Amino acid sequence: MRFGITSAPGVHGPLQSAAYRVVRPMLQRVGSTLLAQATGRTAEQIEEDFSRDRFMTPEQAKDYGFIDEILNESSGAVGL
Repeated sequence: MRFGITSAPGVHGPLQSAAYRVVRPMLQRVGSTLLAQATGRTAEQIEEDFSRDRFMTPEQAKDYGFIDEILNESSGAVGL
């Protein structure tokens, strides 16, 4: 089941903060699990590798397993 938090007056503050603290780790775990399946790595390794901001070149992203192909002008896919 999916839930949303309303932005109605009076809902901001403790309720929204508590919901964020509960939901965020669950969403991160789901994302790590999906990325693990796509990259052949473990969810734990994904979480460790990305526990801080990490920027990759297209080549690094391909080597890591995030992407399958690098698009460029010669591939005719620029501007999609």
